[in-house]
Amino acid sequence: MKKAYLLTSWARCWALLLAMGLASSYQLNATTCPNATAISSLPFSGATSCGGDDITSGNASACVSTLYYGGAEALFTFTPASSMSVLLTFSGQAWSQISVYAGCPTSGGTCVTGISSSATSKSISASLTGGTEYYFLVDTWPSPPSPCPGTFSVEELVPLANDNCVDATMISVGDTDTGNTLTATDNNPPTCNFAGDGTGGGVWYEVTGTGLDITASLCGSGFDTQIAVYTGSCAALSCVDGNDDFCGLQSQVTWSSLAGVPYYIYIDGFGAATGTYTIAITGDLPPPIDNDDCSTANTITCGETVTGSTIGAFPDAVRRCGPGTAGGGVWYTLNPNDGGFVQSLSTCGGANFDTKITIYYGDCNRLRCLGSQDNSPGCANGTTEMLFTPFFGRTHYVLVQAVNPAQPGVFDLTYDCDASAARTAGSTIFAADVEESYETVNLYPNPAQDVLNVELKGFMGDRVVMRVHNSLGQVVMQRSINQVEEQVERFNTSQLQSGMYYLNVQVEGRESFTEKFMVGSARP
Repeated sequence: MKKAYLLTSWARCWALLLAMGLASSYQLNATTCPNATAISSLPFSGATSCGGDDITSGNASACVSTLYYGGAEALFTFTPASSMSVLLTFSGQAWSQISVYAGCPTSGGTCVTGISSSATSKSISASLTGGTEYYFLVDTWPSPPSPCPGTFSVEELVPLANDNCVDATMISVGDTDTGNTLTATDNNPPTCNFAGDGTGGGVWYEVTGTGLDITASLCGSGFDTQIAVYTGSCAALSCVDGNDDFCGLQSQVTWSSLAGVPYYIYIDGFGAATGTYTIAITGDLPPPIDNDDCSTANTITCGETVTGSTIGAFPDAVRRCGPGTAGGGVWYTLNPNDGGFVQSLSTCGGANFDTKITIYYGDCNRLRCLGSQDNSPGCANGTTEMLFTPFFGRTHYVLVQAVNPAQPGVFDLTYDCDASAARTAGSTIFAADVEESYETVNLYPNPAQDVLNVELKGFMGDRVVMRVHNSLGQVVMQRSINQVEEQVERFNTSQLQSGMYYLNVQVEGRESFTEKFMVGSARP
């Protein structure tokens, strides 16, 4: 009986010690690296179980603030199989800190990033390298002590669309956009006048210079912002201007822009701050372009150089001429009759953007393609010289465009109506197709067996509808083409009965053509 009593008394004492936290080796060692809570997969969410003060400013490198190192702690560990970005969140307690270490904090681990605040919920993103062991430390304020229990979660971040400079969101003067940098990663761009050096992640925008002052404002955003403006390329950014605090803790910057020059805007937060933002781009707009349409083309004469701009030009809904589709452009008209056999139009070395020159002839309601030129040998930075033999006796229309619709600019266009032979050596000379000025429909072979070839001369770029009728007038085959790009269309006639048929070609807005053909053997 006495032995049983002693055992019962000892059990009660041990239970009391456990309740007081004096005999729990797990709690006392909760923040030692061997006892850290292992995270095996993402997403992860779990309650924090805090122990003592095992990680201190004396045995670990400081991460964010040393003021929290004397408080209650919880430690988690995670080793990603591949490199990724993650979002760490601690909620449920005020006055706390999250620190991310590569390696055990008390064994030489290095601080990656962290965040501390009095808010009851805080989040921070971190970029992790595959195969590296990371430790996530949750620490609370030591005196007066903040309670520890809360919820800690980790999830993999899906990159934002404009998380990198090369994927910057296009924005124009007069536009406003909203977003959230919470899940953005830190791009670590060059520091730009006290901006661009935040560690909480940032996003990118791109605006094209107008030749006038441009203002980018984050006033009204939901956190302590920074804003930086750069020129150059994403691989070699050059600071234009930046700002930290302009309207309270939010940012705004104004700079004198150069027409056609792309500017990259980086939005991040002071320190590790993240949150919702509103960006507004304001400034005076350049005057409307008077030659934005073929019908309002400006005249360029032999030997003349004119200065123009594609900034603000609208896309041109004209027939396709040459490969690809370029951005909005401006129009010129010329009369080649006083010139020589080889003439040229050139932006060579005279533009701050990648130009494309396209020449048409005819009239604006029915343009004929003479040719199109993008880059030219000896012309720097994507500028162009186009050599051509004109269709004498016809008015010619010249369209100057930006190859990249998002990067318009300013150019000098020179018209030389007598390009020398030496200058044309090794260059392509575009010439007008005289036959294209006459619309004809040719059918072959006729009689047809399995295939009927329909040659459409003079219809390139037109919308046509072709119908095959039998001898009773019934439609037995039909084909619609939104824009003729191939001169020969082929019909499978193998399923048609032998006999006489009629092909009708209807050209939108103009006359129709009807041709007769046979299927099978020719009539005796």
